[in-house]
Amino acid sequence: MMVHGFRNVFNVVGPGGTSAFTNMTLAIEPTADAEAGWIAHVNKLAQRTLYLSCASWYLGANIPGKPRVFMPAIGFPQYAARCAAVAREGYPGFVTG
Repeated sequence: MMVHGFRNVFNVVGPGGTSAFTNMTLAIEPTADAEAGWIAHVNKLAQRTLYLSCASWYLGANIPGKPRVFMPAIGFPQYAARCAAVAREGYPGFVTG
């Protein structure tokens, strides 16, 4: 959804987002640590599924030589709860100034 170094750029179908499963929300620039943490979280969730075992566009398998990476976030209720928690905590992991 957001990429470190691209302030206020909103990627509607960006890596680590739930775009394949739900509507998106507006966002601001994340820190590099927050971005890496989200990627790790998405990968941990994907390891509990069969998505990683198939040759799918979800993994980039439709492009020869492309690194295989699972990018959509899984589990909308948990995603929405995490977004709400980040908002309650004052947006830790985001550069706002």
